[in-house]
Amino acid sequence: MDAPRATGGTGRFTWPPRAAVSEPARDPADGARASVVLSGAALREAVGGEGGRLRQVWRAIETDWLDLAAPPLGSRLAAAGWAADGHDSYCPRCGLGLFDGRRIGEGCDRCEGRRPAWERVVRLGEYRGELARIVREIKFSRWRALGFELGRLMGAHAAPVVAAHAPGASVVLAPVPMSRWRLMARGMDHAMAICRGVRAGMRGAGLEARIARLLGRRHGPSQLAVLPSERAGNVGRRIYPRRAAAFCAVSDRELVVVVDDVMTTGATMQASCRAVREGLKVAGRNPAGVWALVAARTERADGDRFDA
Repeated sequence: MDAPRATGGTGRFTWPPRAAVSEPARDPADGARASVVLSGAALREAVGGEGGRLRQVWRAIETDWLDLAAPPLGSRLAAAGWAADGHDSYCPRCGLGLFDGRRIGEGCDRCEGRRPAWERVVRLGEYRGELARIVREIKFSRWRALGFELGRLMGAHAAPVVAAHAPGASVVLAPVPMSRWRLMARGMDHAMAICRGVRAGMRGAGLEARIARLLGRRHGPSQLAVLPSERAGNVGRRIYPRRAAAFCAVSDRELVVVVDDVMTTGATMQASCRAVREGLKVAGRNPAGVWALVAARTERADGDRFDA
């Protein structure tokens, strides 16, 4: 004899027992369709957007349980209230901020009479706050993904300037070189990681961009290890044009953009752009120009020496 069922008339075992509720008869097909619609709506509500429940749960797991070291680049910059500098807020010749908005010819009063090896500097911002922390993490923590994302931001930021001042030109990106010994010690070429992101950012903005290893570097003391007044002599004899074949591949409709993380005294960028011009001259090339692109520019000559 079968044991009594606490089913409430439904034919299924339920616990705790509850009173039966009579329901009107439904078409099974209607029930299936309603279930599909409800499950789809619930899924969209759970996953969709930044405020989706699954996204909120995963963010809580990252921050509370997994001890997330750092949020994504965009979240970090947004939380710090950071925004990229407007292209008219700094001098296009030396990259220093135009605090009073004054311009003298093509430059400012601080670079008047100087002849840098580049035609234009493009920067994201000043070397301070969250941007300075991000640059140091890339440089000293071997964080390739963060370098790529910072470079992507740099490329997207520089693309409209290239389109405005070098219309129709494609871009050749030349990372500031690192010596083999320093590469072995650090385990990462941070300028190349940033350069790959710049290429992606420019391509995303509709510009043709490629990377060329135009420069080499002999080993010597780091720029952080010498006084600002000695940096030009420290780096000037160590950066050189690498291969004539690479320079021969640069066409007259291409703009050479030398990429680095920080510009302090400008000695490294000056030596790099000068070496690019030397290589182009030997190869008999006359490109659309040579520019400098950096993530950050220090407003004092010893900024990265002490902040690092």
